[in-house]
Amino acid sequence: MIYVVINGTQQGPFSIEQINAMLASRQIRPADLSWWEGCANWVPIATAPDVVLPAASAPSPQSVPGSVYAPPAGSIINTPSKSAEVSHGTVEALRQTRPWVLFLAILGLVVTGLMLLGGLVMLAGGAVAATQAASSMGPSGPGAAGFMGGFMAVMAVMYLVMAVLYLFPIIKLFKYAGAIARLSRSGAVRDLEDALQQQKSFWKFLGIMVLVIFTLYILAIIAFVVFGAGAAGAFSGMSGRPGFPTPTP
Repeated sequence: MIYVVINGTQQGPFSIEQINAMLASRQIRPADLSWWEGCANWVPIATAPDVVLPAASAPSPQSVPGSVYAPPAGSIINTPSKSAEVSHGTVEALRQTRPWVLFLAILGLVVTGLMLLGGLVMLAGGAVAATQAASSMGPSGPGAAGFMGGFMAVMAVMYLVMAVLYLFPIIKLFKYAGAIARLSRSGAVRDLEDALQQQKSFWKFLGIMVLVIFTLYILAIIAFVVFGAGAAGAFSGMSGRPGFPTPTP
């Protein structure tokens, strides 16, 4: 980040992209004084790293000793720049975390695939049970097969919904692992911030998902009780039909 003296007033900080845009639009001149972290004194903006000078610019690349402008104090000195390097210990700790992050992400994909398969199997079983119930429906209702088909259909939908929900934290884990890999290569603060941002998103979504799954499990228990009671009633009603064996005392 760079501070610039514009029309006698210290302004900034500006990113290098903003500086180049201001030079191109003639808002500042290459000879205007500037300062960035690490400078011993105020120098012409043309001497700043990565500055792109407009055509026909001929600034004096000399510094200005004894400038009336003091180097900016406070945040720019105490805050590391986005391209500053992260300590080796921090990078190493996250690098050793990455294999476990990838392991959990891959394991999550396997579990999600099994849940999708289980949901589809239960959905097919529910459809078969519903077909059998429709073909053998008597005057007392759909019977046990109908209740079982309905229960399997509800459970299948819940499995499919949970499988879809699991995909989102898995994607967050893969992004987190990718950010750690970039940090291991660059050691830059911006990649550390990206990794921590992905980790924050993962934990936030995981907390929300746990609440959703807890609610779904409660609904599943309620559905099990309701359909179980209905199935018991159906069996009880069938026991009184002609031709159905009735228990002897």
